[in-house]
Amino acid sequence: MIHIVICDDDDNYGIVLSKKIEKYMQHNIDDEYDVICVNSLDALNELYSAVCIDILFLDIMLGEQNSIDTLIRDFIGYDFQLILMTGYPEEAYNLSETNCCYYLVKSRMTNEQLDKALALALKSRTNNESTLIMIRNKRKALTVDTENLIYVESFRNSVCLHYVNGEVVTVYQTLKHLCEKLPLCFLKCHKSYIINMNYVKSYKPYLFQTSDGTNVPIAHKKFASVTASYRKYIRQIGGR
Repeated sequence: MIHIVICDDDDNYGIVLSKKIEKYMQHNIDDEYDVICVNSLDALNELYSAVCIDILFLDIMLGEQNSIDTLIRDFIGYDFQLILMTGYPEEAYNLSETNCCYYLVKSRMTNEQLDKALALALKSRTNNESTLIMIRNKRKALTVDTENLIYVESFRNSVCLHYVNGEVVTVYQTLKHLCEKLPLCFLKCHKSYIINMNYVKSYKPYLFQTSDGTNVPIAHKKFASVTASYRKYIRQIGGR
């Protein structure tokens, strides 16, 4: 799930922007997402403590407050992708003190600029995404390094994790539950398989071939949509 947050004290502007973001996401991203609007720094701070924000659109001036000052003071070490926007460019004097991935001037913002900002934020999010996840295995908590995980295969209420070094680990969990925890590079290509797209060497009807030569099935009815998702992912990360 990708959590996108808009923090702007103009509620109407937030609604318009959220619709544009949703349009872009529907056409370009297959992962689940939500867009949340808040209109104050207090509301943002409260949300930040409850939700893992992935992308934040932050208006620089919220009433009389310069939100960058608050960001520097209260959001130390934030790991979301920050897109700053303003109707008052002169208030962006401390822009260099942030780690924003894009800066938008509201009066000059076009749909193309918004799309570019989102594409860059999503790409940076993918590059910075943690490779470690924690899952429950009966009464134990198991840490999984997804960077070395090639594909996942399910058998009823258990799944087999297939690693680069040939190791296979069985975990008593459903494929659906595991899929919700995996990074964006993982694609459900079959009702019983999830593949790490970073290890795809080639594909054909109705198989992915991984870098170690393993054939992972692709559902016949979903071949077109699955391979389209794979090509979209490769374009997103700037590959071939």
